[in-house]
Amino acid sequence: MEMNRYVSGLVMALNGLCLIVVGGCSPGVRPEKMVPDSLDVTTLHAESISVNVMGQAPLSFLNAFDKATTQCIENFYVFELGQPDAASNLVLDIIVMRLESPASIYAWPEGMEWYQAYKGAAVCTLVTIWRLSKADRESILAEEEIVTSNTHNVPDYMTGGLHTAGRDATEAAVRDNIKKGLEWLAGVQW
Repeated sequence: MEMNRYVSGLVMALNGLCLIVVGGCSPGVRPEKMVPDSLDVTTLHAESISVNVMGQAPLSFLNAFDKATTQCIENFYVFELGQPDAASNLVLDIIVMRLESPASIYAWPEGMEWYQAYKGAAVCTLVTIWRLSKADRESILAEEEIVTSNTHNVPDYMTGGLHTAGRDATEAAVRDNIKKGLEWLAGVQW
């Protein structure tokens, strides 16, 4: 009787450890992989801007998107980047309207159904609205819907390939979205 309780407790502890290890192996999106290598920008604005990413997506995704956009503005000098605690002339709100990505799925289907559903590829579709307004947010200067999509092949379904491909597709869709958004924004006259 005592031995069964000991074995039962040990089995429960091992199951819990497996859940922690397997759950911890799922890497999230990486902001540094979301920053475009180049921008086709001819106009640089002297105004200071603050960035705010919000919408229909997990908080970790929104934070990574915000960090990547801020880094891109710093790298390419599209605007003067305002400090979070200082007043900026302009506010850039990026509103995530739709994020369809295997990287955002938390409950994986049983067996091979997920592989058949994705047909060996991970696809991310991202729909955002880029809204530039004055700091008081009372007057919108410009607004644009940007849709990007990216596909990555799943290398090996047995080793977390869908999650890795999903993460890579998501990062690429965000990278393309930032590139299109900042290139559009650089051309806006107000």
